[in-house]
Amino acid sequence: MSAEEAEDGAREGEDETATGSHGAGGEERKGLNAMQSFIAERELDEQRVVEAEAKVAELTRRMDEEERVTNARLAAVEVNREDVEVLKREFNLDDKAAERRIRECGGDALKAIHVLLEE
Repeated sequence: MSAEEAEDGAREGEDETATGSHGAGGEERKGLNAMQSFIAERELDEQRVVEAEAKVAELTRRMDEEERVTNARLAAVEVNREDVEVLKREFNLDDKAAERRIRECGGDALKAIHVLLEE
């Protein structure tokens, strides 16, 4: 092997190490790329968590608002105490459940009975 060939071979080895295709430099670059990929995936996962938390918070807010509106609507319905007592006795309900069922049926005890029989 001539001196020129040896020098060319040495330059090729330097080029390969510098570009990361062989040797320890290549392994370091692969490790660095893997770490960067891991970090990018983790940041993406964290972003997804933040987005999911925002969606859950919005859905919770909407559900709370719907429940508030429903409770306000039901509170406006007049209920006969005797009807509540009938439902409590005949369907083994507590006071609150019997009253709510009648309110859900617009104050109509007969309709509440039909609904309870269909359940």
